[in-house]
Amino acid sequence: MSNTNYLINLCYDLQLKGKTPTVALIRSSASMPLPIPEVIKAIKHFKANPGQRPSPSMDESKEKQVTPQSLEQRVNQLEQQLLSIINEVTLLKSKVK
Repeated sequence: MSNTNYLINLCYDLQLKGKTPTVALIRSSASMPLPIPEVIKAIKHFKANPGQRPSPSMDESKEKQVTPQSLEQRVNQLEQQLLSIINEVTLLKSKVK
């Protein structure tokens, strides 16, 4: 889901809880850091278009899914980087002595 749709949905979620969406409230409710201009734009859109809650499209929901294989590849990559760092530290320690 795009940031704008995500923010507009946050506005609706806050409204359902009986709260008025504000920049501070939305930024504290968000699951990621968001630029203030984007939040303001979303609030304006929310106020101008009541009742038009965006829904995630099929393509957007696929972007969020992480496959186990990609996680495995990432872990392997991180393990290799860690091994490389350990080797560098060991080499530097031996040069210091």
